[in-house]
Amino acid sequence: MNEFIDNSISNFKANNAIARAIAIYIECRGKNGYDITVEDSGTGIKNLEAAVTLGSRAGAETPLNEHGFGFKHALAAGNPQNDNWSVKTCTADMRSRNEYCEIKAPYRIDDLPCEVCQGSWSKAGFNTGTAISFHCSEDLFKTITRGCKGNYSLHESIMEILCEYLGYTYSGVIKSMGIPITIVYKDDAGETFLYTVSAVEPSWAKCKSKSGVIESFNLGNGPVQIEFTFGRIERSQKTKRFYQANLASSGVEIRINGRAIESNLFKKIWGIENHPSYNQFLGVVNIVSDKLERLPRTKTSKNGLREGDPILSALFSWIMDKLPADRIPKNDSRDPEDMTENDLVEKLKVAKETHLERLNPDVDTQRKAYVSIGEDIKMDLFVAHSGDTVVLYEAKKGSTKVLDIYQLMMYWDGYVFDHNQTKDSPTEAILIGAEHSDAVKRVVEEINENRKDAKNNPYKIRLKTWKQEGINWPID
Repeated sequence: MNEFIDNSISNFKANNAIARAIAIYIECRGKNGYDITVEDSGTGIKNLEAAVTLGSRAGAETPLNEHGFGFKHALAAGNPQNDNWSVKTCTADMRSRNEYCEIKAPYRIDDLPCEVCQGSWSKAGFNTGTAISFHCSEDLFKTITRGCKGNYSLHESIMEILCEYLGYTYSGVIKSMGIPITIVYKDDAGETFLYTVSAVEPSWAKCKSKSGVIESFNLGNGPVQIEFTFGRIERSQKTKRFYQANLASSGVEIRINGRAIESNLFKKIWGIENHPSYNQFLGVVNIVSDKLERLPRTKTSKNGLREGDPILSALFSWIMDKLPADRIPKNDSRDPEDMTENDLVEKLKVAKETHLERLNPDVDTQRKAYVSIGEDIKMDLFVAHSGDTVVLYEAKKGSTKVLDIYQLMMYWDGYVFDHNQTKDSPTEAILIGAEHSDAVKRVVEEINENRKDAKNNPYKIRLKTWKQEGINWPID
């Protein structure tokens, strides 16, 4: 159906059609399959024989008509038996004579006559335009729900998925051109149901995202417009397949003139594997141009981009420049420049849990000091493992101060106070920050050399930076 809808949109754009509408009719024939018709209210096909000639681009009107055999391939895929399909078209000139042209199955390369017919050609009542009909099997029709969790035995659920799929694929077109797409479904009992296809869009998280429009950017063969957004999304509650904030719906989606071409791009761009920590990341890049030679080349079925295309390589390079790999937002993370002290501590917590996983660590950002006397003094980070290793952290986003040392010593003294029945003191205490002044270094050195805690054990305070702990802060 995508190919037929592409042709309708292409016709609307090329001819500045005022009446723009697409109607899809689906009739269930029980176990015998489905009859499907895709109609548009465009200007019709002037040369129908050329349109169904294999490899011909004589009727091409916009970049959506890129290859010259997608239309024929779609007919063959929908009705592989090549026994039940037809293409009807009506131009203004034909309409004036109450005529339309029709070509129907079977497809023959050497002779495929175009028949001139009288009367009505459109189920929707369009004056001019094109109607493409084909019969497909039940098994083929139900591939609509492939990859979706749940039971899709009822037509309501199948139509819901179809509306979602079309709304996703053509969201940019539906919004920019205002094209209504409706689906009329008739079940095998003769009852009719009407569905409207709405644009399916991501729900962007409230944190900062990077977006913009570059009016003129040359990817190799002339300037195009690039519309882009990079950020995190919330899991959609309205869809079953798209924008679910999971591995299958994360990464970058590429659109050409609003039409989705390929999604879930990650390794092809940055050379690194996708990972569940990127489940909420989404990039949407829309390339806008009416010049085919300026756009990335698509696969013949228009469900992906063609490898080895220099324009595609240039586009990927632009994306990497706009969003380097180390700036890709992870789940529930802020933009790196907006990270708070708590964000950094949380990253450190996760890093410690991962690094010490085999030691069954106890890692906590809510551990209290002086808890035995009812105080509520929380350490920034508490790390214990291997039975007797205990490390306490005081964290600062920026430069540390001498006062921060004594905050850390309070955690130490509180731990000793709470564990007065045991001999051991903490293994060490770490003051972590972006950098440490000479004054901080001198005081720490003095404390480690000359002072002892209530158990007569020496303090062991260390200074570390975020980068020494594997946290990229400050951002390179």
